[in-house]
Amino acid sequence: MQIIRKNYDYDENIDVLVRVYENQEIGCHEERQIACEVLFKPHTGIDHKRATSWLPRGAVHFVVTVLNAIDDRNMKVQISNELADNIGVLTSCSYAFDQSMEWRHLKEN
Repeated sequence: MQIIRKNYDYDENIDVLVRVYENQEIGCHEERQIACEVLFKPHTGIDHKRATSWLPRGAVHFVVTVLNAIDDRNMKVQISNELADNIGVLTSCSYAFDQSMEWRHLKEN
């Protein structure tokens, strides 16, 4: 699995796009303040996956779980971190997503 970390500008030649951003739902509860999507191109035959979390670490855990379940290890995956620095009372959200220790569980090969 080839991981491409590129924010906001989505590459055309990828198989999977991972987006993480502040939940835009009006009045969403604190435990759902971060939204995460794992979007698959039609040729993969895999349904999109969506989740919300309280912390950036929860979003990373979701992404890692979904990506580790993919059988085809030749896929190109773009991860787009679109989190703001501050969400609610949380600070350093964008940084915390990128630096989460949960990434170590990703089976890239």
